[in-house]
This record gives sequence, structure tokens and C-alpha cells, in this order.
Amino acid sequence: MTEIAGSAGRITLHRPAHSPTRMSVRQAAEDQVPSLYATANVPLPEQVFEYPLPGTFGMRRPHPNQHGFLYQAEAVHRCLAAGLRECPQYGQQESLHAMDLLTVGGLGFASFAVLQTSVVLQGTDPALRGRALGAVTLGIGSQPFGALALGGLAEVAGAPLAVAGMSGVGLVLVLAVSLALRVWRPRRPDGAAIS
Repeated sequence: MTEIAGSAGRITLHRPAHSPTRMSVRQAAEDQVPSLYATANVPLPEQVFEYPLPGTFGMRRPHPNQHGFLYQAEAVHRCLAAGLRECPQYGQQESLHAMDLLTVGGLGFASFAVLQTSVVLQGTDPALRGRALGAVTLGIGSQPFGALALGGLAEVAGAPLAVAGMSGVGLVLVLAVSLALRVWRPRRPDGAAIS
């Protein structure tokens, strides 16, 4: 399942998250955290929206809920039959805006993916590059633990406070590592100190 938390509540896309047929919305009051629960054990009011799949649809080896695309195809047919050049529910401006967001996000992620190892390796002594790459890989592999902590904190305190708190923890850890490296000087495999 996928949950989208905001300042006014949360949207839950039920399983399978990539092609759900059910969505629920929980709206919090102004003085409440947009959590799954209003208190420790009292759920927030929930609105449920059902989007059933077409009854019968012949397709060889379909992916789960793949035939839900039939609704999109039917919408295109309705627009063409009515002589419309774009869908009233999702027009050209929304499509272009989504493409802009995907482009910016893709470029940012691609830049990060390339730089996260190349910057570390460029700033590392050649004799220690294997260790540095191992540290980067360890950091990437520990990401699920941070995501788990972030999700738990967001459930209790809300998404904005959770992101701010985890960012603060990350900053403190970076400063602690920087100070530790000033005190403890790594050495080459042959025992010589690195300047």
C-alpha cells in the first residue's frame, strides 16, 4: 500500500499500490496531526473510494489489474467521438507540468547517482578507494532503516516535523564524522599516515 501524507490529512492507495482499485482519505482537524490515528487508538474518519475493474476482459498473461487501462482507453474514445483534442479531466497543461516534474526529478536523481560515488572516489587516496566505496555501499544499504524511522516519526508527529527531524539527525551525524576524521587520521594499507 502507498500513503501520501500532507498537512490536511492522508491518502491511502490500497494494494496493489501501482494499480489500486480502492483509495481512502483521512482528513485531520486543524489541531490534529494528519496521522492514521487521531489518538493512540481512535482512527480518524475515513472516506473510501472504490474503482472496480471491468468485469470481463480477455488478455493473455496480464499483470495484476492491467485491464484497468481499459478506462483510460474508453476516455480517449469518448473524447475522439466528441471531437475534443484533450481530455477535460486531465488537459495538456497538467500533462506538460507532469513531464516537467519528471524531467527535473530524473535529472536530479541521475546527477546524484553519478556523484554519490565519483565525488567520494575523487577525494580519496588511491590506496583507500576500495574502503571508501565500501563505506558508500554501506550507506546506501542502510537507507531502509532510515526510511523505517522516518515513517514511524511521520506517523506520530506528521511528515513535515519528521523530515525536519531526520534532516537534523543527518546533519549532526555528518558533523560528528567530520570531527572524528580530524582527530583520527586514516592510514594507508602500508601503515603510513595520510595527510
